[in-house]
Amino acid sequence: MRANHIIDDRLDAFAPDGQTALWDSVLLALNELWRGHNRRRSIVVISGGGDNHSMYTESELKQVIEEADIQLYAIGMFDRFPRRNEERRGPRDLDELTTVSGGRLLPIHDAAELSYAIRQVNEELRNQYVLGYSSTN
Repeated sequence: MRANHIIDDRLDAFAPDGQTALWDSVLLALNELWRGHNRRRSIVVISGGGDNHSMYTESELKQVIEEADIQLYAIGMFDRFPRRNEERRGPRDLDELTTVSGGRLLPIHDAAELSYAIRQVNEELRNQYVLGYSSTN
């Protein structure tokens, strides 16, 4: 079974509600990546972008992301008609965080678009390269 289908199946089982500590979760993932030995590092977040329960603020997370050499990609599963304040701020917050890291936000509105968004992130990460220049002086 392909990874996209596994993710699709598991996301279909979730009914979002309650408290979300998204910023804390991203910081935890950043800490885990720093311990790793790979040179290229990225985090892919699948979320509605709403945070209402983190100990850390968005501005604190943004500062850590700016200093880290880690790309953040977000697949934003946004409601067309958000009810709560954190749901309304979600797209803007995720866009700001991903942009600061050099990643990007891929907004989707239903699970049918999820596989396409995952393929987009995968393709972007595979097709990145670094250009360097070393002066002879």
